[in-house]
Amino acid sequence: MIKRVSFLLCLFAIFIFAGCSDDKESNADRLPVDPDIYAVIGTVAADYTSAATSFILDEDLSTAYNNHNPLAHSDHVINIYGEHFYDTERFGYDAITKYRWDAPNTAVWNYSVIDAQDITDGITTSNPYAMVFVNETKAYVIRYGSKRVWIVNPSTVAQVNFKTGSLDLTEFVHSSDTDGVPDSCGGLIIDGKIYIANQTYDINIYSSVDNSTLAVFNTATDTVIDANGTADGNAIDLGLKNVQKIKAFGSKIYTACVNDYSTTPGGGISVVDTTDYSVTTTATDKNITNVAILSETKGYFVQYVGWGDNAIYSFNPTTGEVAAAALITGRNIADIEISPDGDLWIADASSTDPGIYIYDTDTDTKKYGPVSTYLNPSNICFFE
Repeated sequence: MIKRVSFLLCLFAIFIFAGCSDDKESNADRLPVDPDIYAVIGTVAADYTSAATSFILDEDLSTAYNNHNPLAHSDHVINIYGEHFYDTERFGYDAITKYRWDAPNTAVWNYSVIDAQDITDGITTSNPYAMVFVNETKAYVIRYGSKRVWIVNPSTVAQVNFKTGSLDLTEFVHSSDTDGVPDSCGGLIIDGKIYIANQTYDINIYSSVDNSTLAVFNTATDTVIDANGTADGNAIDLGLKNVQKIKAFGSKIYTACVNDYSTTPGGGISVVDTTDYSVTTTATDKNITNVAILSETKGYFVQYVGWGDNAIYSFNPTTGEVAAAALITGRNIADIEISPDGDLWIADASSTDPGIYIYDTDTDTKKYGPVSTYLNPSNICFFE
């Protein structure tokens, strides 16, 4: 009798352990052993109550493995560098978690990106928007809710050694902007310089107070660069309002500007030549939320038509000529990216048939999609 009770207790303990040991991933699609991950997709629930991560493998782009690394909120974004991806939790959560591609459910670390200096500055949330990498031991955390961009060491194994410095963006806060921050929403690095996109958007009045700008810093010395050649500060004036995304191709930067999410024109694409900091604009008859560049002669952008209503157009990045007809209309487009294989990937968060769509850029025809991500796809990153 004693042996039988002991045996049953052991079975019960094993059952409980097995049920709890992988609780975080209990609803996740099981990945194959040693998965060759091609794309990491940030996903968000349609009611914005939760989020997760999906993976698409190199051997089968038509299938996603969903519901990994779940979050109890929806405000997050994925970045990739080298062999790792980073899940950044934004407004009110102020944290980043690092994962390795061959152990995508095991956190390497989870670090806060708000500190005592922020509290002194009166910041309640740093609202981190993106990580921009110099190398494995140096990166920048673009923080929408702060006038300081953190300089961090992504390879450290201790929170205390994570932040190594900061870039002060005080001079890029517009004099009419009452929220006290430049509203930095993204960045990228070209030839030893980081270009930081600033919306110049006053959250207190929900409106842009002036054109968006780029701040430029030397990544070796972390010192500001005078990028406009005048006595009027150091910023590059993009000539358009409310920048949303910043992408690069060759020596040029393409910024998608949406104005104030209105139907009134005022957005478009600003093109910055990093060799001389000159700026030209194109597609200024449209308000644009995203851009993706395939080559010097072909790119794509997302036009904001209304809430949850977007169109995708192809255009010539060199001449600025926009295709007469849209590739896609009437869809809720969360992200577009060019894959390492040269395809156009679309994160479609529409209420019907959401998922990832993959288009052949030679013919502008669909290859796959919708590839279900269970929750709606919100951003796309690739391992290269």
